[in-house]
Amino acid sequence: MRKQLRWRVLAVAGVVAVAVAMLWPPADTIPLGLDLRGGVHLVLRVQTDEGLQVEAETEARRLRERAGLDGIALGSVRAAAPTEILVDGVPPDRDTEFRRLADDQLAGYERVSTAGGVHRYRLRPDVEQARRDETVRQARLTIARRIEAFGVTEPVIARHGAAGNQILVQLPGVADVDGAKAVIRSTGVLELNLIEAGPAASRAHLLDTTRGVLPPALEVVAGDAPAGDGPDVFYLVRRTAPISGRDLRHARPTVDEFNRPAIGFSLSRDGARSFAAFTGANVGRDLAIILDGRVQSVAVIEEPITGGEGRIHGAFTPQEASDLALILTIGVGVDSNVLIFERIKEELPTARGVRAAVAAAFDRVFLTILDTHVTSLIAAAFLYQFGSGPIRGFATTLFFGLVSNVFTAVFVSRTLFGLVLTRRRAATLSI
Repeated sequence: MRKQLRWRVLAVAGVVAVAVAMLWPPADTIPLGLDLRGGVHLVLRVQTDEGLQVEAETEARRLRERAGLDGIALGSVRAAAPTEILVDGVPPDRDTEFRRLADDQLAGYERVSTAGGVHRYRLRPDVEQARRDETVRQARLTIARRIEAFGVTEPVIARHGAAGNQILVQLPGVADVDGAKAVIRSTGVLELNLIEAGPAASRAHLLDTTRGVLPPALEVVAGDAPAGDGPDVFYLVRRTAPISGRDLRHARPTVDEFNRPAIGFSLSRDGARSFAAFTGANVGRDLAIILDGRVQSVAVIEEPITGGEGRIHGAFTPQEASDLALILTIGVGVDSNVLIFERIKEELPTARGVRAAVAAAFDRVFLTILDTHVTSLIAAAFLYQFGSGPIRGFATTLFFGLVSNVFTAVFVSRTLFGLVLTRRRAATLSI
């Protein structure tokens, strides 16, 4: 028994050594900084006031639309400053109802005055500071993701200055200074807006649907042709987005039930509540994915999204297939270990000792794990045989991920159990 355990330990150590050797850099190198290698040194100031102004305008439009749905006709709703919203023309007989509505809709604001029939709401100082900090943090993360495209080794991207609204960027070895500045300074504003009409070949064709007059709640946005080539097409979309970039917590590449590329996302609590009402009322409608004022693709609202998470699909470009395969294999690994541990719990009451229970559990669960992985391996083989390009990369990563999962879940786990139980002679085991 000890000889077999020793052989297992050596096998695991050998596999780990090979993996480490594959990851080890080919030679020791000293990265050169800007002083020796040259490159780009930038200090960027984040326009937090502009960010607050955009959010205030969005919240003002949402307040107007919500009041309209409740039958409250308002005179004007506007963002008078980055931290202030003014509401005029509230019907006197609906004033109490409007106040309740505004308190719910403008959760981060406080009403400071109602002089002359004008309701003035101001962003609370703690919320203002939190939003400014979040704006800078998001800007730093966005810059970091964009810099990855340059393949820069050891870039420096950090907050800078006493005010806290500056970002220091150092890119050693980058020769295209203008290109780096253009990528870093681009706005990158993402919006999800409901499509009312389109695509159309021209703006005039869209305006025909509104009798030549563009309603205040709608706007015309250009985008690429659905086929990917040809002249631009135009969409008539709503100006007010159901959620803003601040509501988005995570976005990740995924696939739908037909293995088509899709985007999975999760929202904050407030964003989830707003998006649930929006998607519930617009199932089957098209949603424009707009980046920097241009429609990049069109997605379909598949179902009401009530849990703060959902999926949209459309004419997306597939993301790195290997990254997606890695995500899938991580999920498979969890299931294998769960099977083993559950089987050990079942064997403990009837087996003669802990070691016997563990040995019986691993022996009896092995075929189940092997069966579930063989089906996935067959699928990977078909994808590799009949696929091309990224699909083959997906199949290759999926194959090695599944093999690694079986090795770690069965072989490595059993070896660890053997080491612990041999040394401690445990009489009980808690799982």
